[in-house]
Amino acid sequence: MDSVKIDSELLKDISIFLEKKENRIKYQSKKHFVDLAVLELLQKEREKTINENKLLNTHSFSIQFVSVTGEELSGTFAVHRPTMGERVQIGVIEAQLLGGLNNVDVFSSSIAHWIANLEVVIDQAPKWWKPRELHDPEVVQAVFDKYVDYLQKFQRRNKEGDKEPSGGQV
Repeated sequence: MDSVKIDSELLKDISIFLEKKENRIKYQSKKHFVDLAVLELLQKEREKTINENKLLNTHSFSIQFVSVTGEELSGTFAVHRPTMGERVQIGVIEAQLLGGLNNVDVFSSSIAHWIANLEVVIDQAPKWWKPRELHDPEVVQAVFDKYVDYLQKFQRRNKEGDKEPSGGQV
C-alpha cells in the first residue's frame, strides 16, 4: 500500500481542530480523523456518480395529442432505460398480452410490444395514462416513439465515445 504525505498546514489545522474537547471525544487520533474524512468524501463521490448514472438512464418528454373523439391528451412522461431483468419482464408481459401466441397480426403484435415496454419503463405519467384502456392506438404509439427516440439518442451518444456500451433492442 502506498503511503500518503499530508500537507503540514492541513495537519496543523487538524491538530487545532482536535484540541477542542468535543472533537477529542469523537476522534481517537489525527489518523482516525483523516480516515473518516476521506471515507466520507469517497461515499459522497460514489453517490454523485450513482446519481449521475441515474440521470443518464432517465429522460422526460411531453406529448400533446387529440384523440379521434376530440379529447385532448397531454402531459409529461418520465422514462428510464430498462435493466436486463426488465427486458425479460417486457418479454413476459408482451407474451401475456398476446395470450402466448406467436402467430398474430402485425397490428396486435405492435400494440402488445408498445404496451409491454411502456408499462415497464414509464416512471411517471399523466393521470389519464392507462394504455390498456385507451381507444386510440396512435397515442400509445406516440408515447412509444418518444421513448424510442430517447433510446436511440442514448445509443448514438455512447457510440460517439461514452464509456457505457450500447446495443440491444427495444
